[in-house]
Amino acid sequence: MVNIHVIEGIDGTGKSTYISTKDGFKISAVNKSEKSLFDDLKSPYNKAFTFLMLILKKHEYLRKVVPEFKYDAVYFDRWLFSTLAYQTTEAIFNKKYMSDISRIEHLVKRYMTQHIVSRNDRIIVHYIMPDFDLVKENLEKEKDKTELDQRFSDLSFLKSVHYRYMKYLREYQDWFEIDYIDQCQLFGYTGDELNGKSSSCQEQLV
Repeated sequence: MVNIHVIEGIDGTGKSTYISTKDGFKISAVNKSEKSLFDDLKSPYNKAFTFLMLILKKHEYLRKVVPEFKYDAVYFDRWLFSTLAYQTTEAIFNKKYMSDISRIEHLVKRYMTQHIVSRNDRIIVHYIMPDFDLVKENLEKEKDKTELDQRFSDLSFLKSVHYRYMKYLREYQDWFEIDYIDQCQLFGYTGDELNGKSSSCQEQLV
């Protein structure tokens, strides 16, 4: 049985930071070389389908690599909940794709049933609960380093994605182990260090 730690969260919550602190085999749902596969895709459903095919490919790869090299843990950067949350939000924001929402939900559930649950892997989903002051700050930093998708730096869009994440995590809470991680704690903020830097983090410390 493979122990797979899935790291989920909206952009700007520190998923890469969290994974970098862990020992084990690390893999991304979508590599840099694979991002071009999404360039010409318009509908959220087609994006979700492509994402799932990449996930399936990565899982098959893991089943070969992990036993051979005897890794104790695998860390997956983004997983099925990402495509559920992001692509259904995309459909909500682009009304002509509203019918894609139920199709995406059905597609992911069928995939989970046929390819994940039936394999008996132990999957722990770590969801980083966002602090939107920190998210905004982190995304501003990323703008200077990379060509960040404008939609993914839109806080109103990301808040909707967070809502969708929470909805699906609740729906599947009996399927997987789910661990909620506070973003403030992830970055090690304390009351003294905040100094008004992030109001919502400060509120959580009171």
